Amino acid sequence: MKVQTLKVPGATLYYETRCSGPVLLLIAGGGTDAGVFEAVASVLAHDYTVVTYDPRGNSRSPLDGPPTEQQIEVHSDDARRLLSTVADGPAAVFGSSSGAIVVLDLIARHPTVVSRVVAHEPPLLELLPEAAKWRAFHDDVYETYQREGTEAAMQVKPGDVIEVYLEEQL
Repeated sequence: MKVQTLKVPGATLYYETRCSGPVLLLIAGGGTDAGVFEAVASVLAHDYTVVTYDPRGNSRSPLDGPPTEQQIEVHSDDARRLLSTVADGPAAVFGSSSGAIVVLDLIARHPTVVSRVVAHEPPLLELLPEAAKWRAFHDDVYETYQREGTEAAMQVKPGDVIEVYLEEQL
């Protein structure tokens, strides 16, 4: 495994490459980093140049300044810049959870850098039945995070927000 960094606007990305072959970029979701793919990357490295990285602001990819609101477009631009560094042409890309949303934005805005995509469990609330109910839950989790921090946000239960939402609808 080779460890490197890539300077991008507003951050420095930590990334790892394994073996050789066609490039396969794995994009982690949420607050996870390249380590979430360690076991599978070792297996996939038999057939691919596997690239994993810590998304900006996570783990070993520090921001240049204070944290700001996260934008999917910025994360997909980071993925595009990383691909232009490690691949000679279009590459396969896998993203999980919010990393899957990054993958979908990447292929929508930069289709020429991607040969195939796997978007694993993208949390796309707007596609769900009763999207407003789930948007309310997401908003409550985010507001709790802003007000009280990560631990408090992780304790928010869908039922609490959904009951309030249903009452408002009646």
